[in-house]
Formats: sequence, C-alpha cells, structure tokens
Amino acid sequence: MTMDDAPSILRTVGLEKSYDLGRIKVRAVCGIDLAIKKGEFVSIMGPSGCGKSTLLYLIGGMTNPTRGSVFVGDTDITHLSDSERTALRRERIGFVFQRFNLFPTLSALGNVRLAQEIQGWKDRKEAGEGARELLGWVGLADKDSRRPYELSIGEQQRVAIARALVGMPEILLADEPTGNLDTDNSLQIMRVFESLNEKHSQTILMITHNPEIAARADRTIHMRDGRIVDVEGKS
Repeated sequence: MTMDDAPSILRTVGLEKSYDLGRIKVRAVCGIDLAIKKGEFVSIMGPSGCGKSTLLYLIGGMTNPTRGSVFVGDTDITHLSDSERTALRRERIGFVFQRFNLFPTLSALGNVRLAQEIQGWKDRKEAGEGARELLGWVGLADKDSRRPYELSIGEQQRVAIARALVGMPEILLADEPTGNLDTDNSLQIMRVFESLNEKHSQTILMITHNPEIAARADRTIHMRDGRIVDVEGKS
C-alpha cells in the first residue's frame, strides 16, 4: 500500500479557535481542514503567532475548539469528556515539546519508566525491557543510567522522545523539538524521527521554524494568520 492509499489517521474539519481578550477577539485558527495519513511525516511552518501551536494543541485534545471537529481515526475527540480525551491521549498520542521536562533526579531509564507507570504498566521486568528498547531506538542504550545533567541537550531531547513513545502511540505530536538545539543535535533528532517514521511507520506531526528541518518531512504545511496558505511535498 502506497502513502496515497493509506487511510487518514488524523483529520480536522472546519477547525476554529478564538480567544476573547476583553473587547478584542483573536482568531488563532480559522476554519482549517486537514488530513494526515497513517505513517505520514508532516511539518507545519509559519511565523510566530500564526496559530500553528494552537492547531497542534487542538489536534492533541489539550484545548477545545470554538468550532469544528478533530478526528483521531474515526473518533471525534471534540465530543469526548475530559477524562475520555485524557485516556485517548494516553493510548494513541505521544507529545514531544521544546522543553524536555525531564525529572532531574531520575535517570534516562527512570524517566521512561515513570511514563510507563503513569500508563499503568504493571510487570516491572517487561516495563524495564520495554524502556531499554525505547532508549535503544533513540541511540541511548549505553546511557540509560545517566541523569539529565549528565546528558547533552540533544540526548535529553532523545530521552523525551523515548518517553513519548511509551505505549507506541499511533500519532507523535512534536512542538519545536529542535528549537533549543544546535545544528548537529537538530540533525540527530531528525534522524531519530526519520528512523521512527521509516522503520516503525510512526505518524509524526511536527512544528518547526527551520525550513531545512521542515523539508525533511513528507509534506510541509505553511500557516499564516490562522490559515493554511500553502502545502509543499518532497521533490
């Protein structure tokens, strides 16, 4: 099955988000229709304040739209309760942010294990093996006992990626995952994403300001003033 034949794992229909700021109404997202196929790697670019992060949070069910729908598979998450959306995120969506938010007193393995405990993993042996496998996927198999301060910035972000993959979510949402990194570390993170996408068919939606980083995705969606203004594919 080619990418063109793959089903959509994520869709937005007429998605809008507005904020009332006193007498001013700000439209952060303006009627976006978007479809992302299973196994696709998509980047979103645009100037600061264009609504791209708001769109990501709407897709991830972390904020409610003013109007429109978000579908994860066949589920319209805008009709779910808060607890149902939390369960869906836990089971089907992983998040990687610009800030790593690692626990400084825990090792790399401990940070991944904590995410497993939150997900409800009971078998300690199975969890430990799974956590080590995830760290191996991001190239940190030999650094599982190190705490964040003993890791480089790029390595800390890779721990955050491993943590986001606990439970093997269908969708990985990444908000400026290379924003705090230099060129070499940014390329290392992109190689991790590309490996996850190519070897494990991980669906990835990534926000970035960097056109070179964005170009490594299958498609780049350009936003301005809360709208999609252009879509580019790999040449």
